[in-house]
Amino acid sequence: EVTLHSAMADDVMQKFGHVPQQADEVVQDVVKRIQSGAQRCVAPSATVHPFGSTVNGFGEESSDLDVLVAIREEELSYYMSYASWAQRHQRLSEFLMQGDPAEPSLPTKITPKAAMCHAVQQLAEF
Repeated sequence: EVTLHSAMADDVMQKFGHVPQQADEVVQDVVKRIQSGAQRCVAPSATVHPFGSTVNGFGEESSDLDVLVAIREEELSYYMSYASWAQRHQRLSEFLMQGDPAEPSLPTKITPKAAMCHAVQQLAEF
C-alpha cells in the first residue's frame, strides 16, 4: 500500500477535496456509449479505458474525459481495410453516376497506421 506524507495528504485534500467531481455513474455511462460506438463503427472487440483527472479525482465537473480505445492490431486492420474500401467505392460510384456504374474492386489490406487513422475518422464521424 502506498501512502502520502501526512503534510502532503493534508495539502492535497485542502486544494482538491472540495472540488466537485463528475459522478461515477456519469463517467461510466459515457464510457459505455463510447465503447458501444467503437464496437459498431471500428471493431467488435473494442474496449474503452478511462484515465486522467476525471478518473483520478483531480478534475472538476467541467473536466474532459480522457479515454483509450483498445483494439487488437489485426482486427483493426481487418475491419478498417473493409471500411476504407467501402468508403472509396461509394465515392467512386457517386462520381460515376452519370455513366456506367463503377466496377467493384476487392478490399485490400491497409497498413496498421492507415487503419488507425481511418478508425479515428470513423469515431469522429460517429
